[in-house]
Amino acid sequence: MINNKSFIAYLLLIIWPFIYFFPMTSEFIVIGNDFDLIYFSYKKYIFEFFQDGRLPFWSPVEGAGFSLIYNPFAQFFYLPSWFLYSISLIKGSFSLYDYLIYTIFGISIYLVGQYQWLKSFNYFSKKNIILITLLVPTILIFSNFLRFPNAIHTICWLPYLLLGINYSASNKNIFKSNLLIFFSTLFIFTAGYPYFIIYIFVFVCFYVLFILSVKDLNFKRIINFILKIFFPSFISLLVSLPWFYGVSKTLELAQDRNLYDFDYATAHKFNFLDVLGSWFYPIISNTEGRYYFGIILSFLVIRYLFYFLSNLNKTDIFEKKIFIFALLSFLIITSLASSKDSIIFTFIWSHVDFIQNMRTWPRINILLVPIISILSLLSLNFFLNEIRNISLQKINLKKILFFSNLILILILSLQLWFYLNNVVDSYWNTWHEKRFIFAENYLSYPLNKLVMFGDGRINIIATITTILIINFVYFFSRKIKLIYLNSFIFVLIFLSVVSEQFLNSNIQWSLKEWKTKNTNFKYSAIDNLSKNLRKPRSSSQVYGNNYFRDNTFSVNNFLNWGNKFHNKIFWDYFRKNGDLKEITDYEKDLVYEFYGLNTNNRRIFFSENINFKDPINFIEHVKNFESLNNIEYKITSFENNKISIEFYSNNEGWLNYIDNYDIFWTARINGDLVAIEKLMNTYKSIRFSPGNNILDFKYEPFKY
Repeated sequence: MINNKSFIAYLLLIIWPFIYFFPMTSEFIVIGNDFDLIYFSYKKYIFEFFQDGRLPFWSPVEGAGFSLIYNPFAQFFYLPSWFLYSISLIKGSFSLYDYLIYTIFGISIYLVGQYQWLKSFNYFSKKNIILITLLVPTILIFSNFLRFPNAIHTICWLPYLLLGINYSASNKNIFKSNLLIFFSTLFIFTAGYPYFIIYIFVFVCFYVLFILSVKDLNFKRIINFILKIFFPSFISLLVSLPWFYGVSKTLELAQDRNLYDFDYATAHKFNFLDVLGSWFYPIISNTEGRYYFGIILSFLVIRYLFYFLSNLNKTDIFEKKIFIFALLSFLIITSLASSKDSIIFTFIWSHVDFIQNMRTWPRINILLVPIISILSLLSLNFFLNEIRNISLQKINLKKILFFSNLILILILSLQLWFYLNNVVDSYWNTWHEKRFIFAENYLSYPLNKLVMFGDGRINIIATITTILIINFVYFFSRKIKLIYLNSFIFVLIFLSVVSEQFLNSNIQWSLKEWKTKNTNFKYSAIDNLSKNLRKPRSSSQVYGNNYFRDNTFSVNNFLNWGNKFHNKIFWDYFRKNGDLKEITDYEKDLVYEFYGLNTNNRRIFFSENINFKDPINFIEHVKNFESLNNIEYKITSFENNKISIEFYSNNEGWLNYIDNYDIFWTARINGDLVAIEKLMNTYKSIRFSPGNNILDFKYEPFKY
């Protein structure tokens, strides 16, 4: 039964992320980078066809065809996505704003889960847990991942998994623990951010060891505990296996996957300067992994660390164990984040095959969010006890004042040195500074001046403010009633962190407006698919599934994505931005004919054989073969998942559909199942007999 106080706590945890990110939730600014250009485009594509009564499993409109259902960006198997689609269906539209609310709600899910998880230890004050949990959205690595909705909706289920593990360690709440572990792992598996699955698996292994060290379990109960974790997670894995299998087959075809290249895997790293920035001065830290959580909390954690290490004999067993778990987790995660600079990482990378295709390792620092929360709770508890002892005159105030001010002055000196020497991470120059400058030019006085404090000055001001707060609290701890002082401390910490982090959290990946316009309008997906089929394809540069922005089929792919065999051929004639390379006009005409880029708009070609290495020789042959054999054809039906073609030929040969192949495509000629071969190792080809034929291609992703 939830009482009024609990209801208010849960409500606060749910709505707080929407308040904290109010510049976005009010659409004063919007989130940029991959949010619109990649992640939303796939969601929009699925929804518009879903609204018209069809489920698109294949996307013929991007990169000459690519799997949609097994594209991790599309998040097709993630159940909350379909809850989103259902609400949008009732509403009648699905917009970028809807997707933003859905993404921020992922943070709300995390906050409720972390509150429950930390509460289940029965060690920390509920008020302390609420305060520290409310500060989670301000941690810069969390707001950084707003541009990756799939990442938010993967990590948001971690605390529920940890809570389920806590329940499994006792004989109580067995049903709850099974449900929590099953659904949290199911959502983690299917949320569409595979890297986080590996990260979470590693973290959970350490966490299980920590729980075993905390609980006094005999051998029989240890086995029982392991089984209670294993069975629900194994069942969720079995449920997810079809998706994993399909994704693995899709990634085998994808560009820059399965490279097993150490330099590629370690292109991003998180070194000592990045760690230092994440604790004291975030502008010098790599954005991909910086986890800065506010200078007042950094100070409290440092104070606690000194106290803990110098008073081990006064610390209870649980606190020692949870501190050791947090410290070891921090060291291991930091080591992995540093990638090639770490001996541990290099050793693991050399011996564990499945991580050799992973990159951007600083993102593993997302696992530090629960660790930071635990350390912050321990530090806050220590600080409040210290204030209590000062008010009762049990400890020497002068020593505490001296030591605290010394730490803060050292932090301030470090920040000033970085600021005066203009030390910044490359991400600031490339990605973030221009957004702050735009905000400066867009806003009126005095906001236009304040916004540029995101260049590091806000952190310096926060440190000066922290010095004032800490000295004020220490000085007046004997003059203000403890109950009022504690509430006052809570408010000061909360306001200090929020005011310091607000600018970076909201602006670091912001835009003034969405790149894709009018996303709240109904698109009529089925009708437009048929219309766009009759239009020439496009080779222009794309940034995701550009279909709803360009309203045309594309043969280009964004960055290092798409079918690698198609890309290899396409990039022989086009640059990645879609510009044609230096080839003759004759070659250009043949290449345009092959990709359907001209007014002929062809996708179907007929040939005597499929032994061709390039489009130019192929089209030269096709022209001759088709004229000699009186080829006639008609596309009688076209959908995302299937295409039907009626055709005639005097002689036998091959029908070639310039749309990429993958293993889930099937083909039938005149009702008989036939094998699909590949033209140039990527495009679908079918051998046919002379005369009239009916060919049906169908994408069947559930046929394993």
